[in-house]
Amino acid sequence: MTNGVQNQAQSKGQDQNGRTFVVHIGTLTLKYETSPVPAAHILEDAGFRPPEDYILEALRGAQGPAEQQFESAQQVPLDEPHARHFRAVPRGGGRA
Repeated sequence: MTNGVQNQAQSKGQDQNGRTFVVHIGTLTLKYETSPVPAAHILEDAGFRPPEDYILEALRGAQGPAEQQFESAQQVPLDEPHARHFRAVPRGGGRA
């Protein structure tokens, strides 16, 4: 997998079914060619380092409540409905 910044510049990063998986973290847009993707990759691509210090939350819509949480070691299935909008939450509370 290439990193999200490189993927953002690509016009044709697609999975075997011809899909590009677009995810949003705040105002940042990242694109991935495969699903699932490790949560650590999404966090790192969005600038949250080290990823182990954050929890990735999948949101219901751009501003909406958290649908699911992913630890940095977990796989994020980008082909599921809740996998479009995310936020990074520092361990210990708060939002990023």
